Amino acid sequence: MNKKCFAFVFILLLAVTFLSMTYLLLNIIYPLKYISIIKNYCNEFNVEEDLVLSMIKAESNFDVNAISYVGAVGLMQLMPATASFIAEKIGLLNDKIDLYDAETNILLGVAYISYLQNKFENQDALICAYNAGEGEVATWLNEQGELKEIKFEETQNYLNKVKQAKIVYKEKLKYL
Repeated sequence: MNKKCFAFVFILLLAVTFLSMTYLLLNIIYPLKYISIIKNYCNEFNVEEDLVLSMIKAESNFDVNAISYVGAVGLMQLMPATASFIAEKIGLLNDKIDLYDAETNILLGVAYISYLQNKFENQDALICAYNAGEGEVATWLNEQGELKEIKFEETQNYLNKVKQAKIVYKEKLKYL
């Protein structure tokens, strides 16, 4: 094998290795865990799958046992009071609420996003409301329903994380 051919094969192998490692790393950083449950409830409640995946990524990084310092629980980091409110709205018995159960948590999280979609036309406002609360975010809107300010740095960071992950998940979902 001459030197040019060897160099070509070597560069080709490096490129394939790099692409394989990038693909593997992307799947580790942005997993598609619970995708069948997510698809099911997103279809039922007319919510974008990439939005739900992005919010789970930002909220708990797909840790079903996550608990925040304020008491939000599970994959979608639902506050127990919010979960009870949404469960009642969709007719789920309160004794069936186990926020550590992935399916229940996703059901209530997606139903909550659907509820917020009906309150906020602007998706950025919806995402902020999921994090900071709908009452707080309502005070941040102008007359056209657009965000005029985000008062909490944590909420601004959350919005940025969700929007960044949403770009990746939108692409990944094209190939399912």
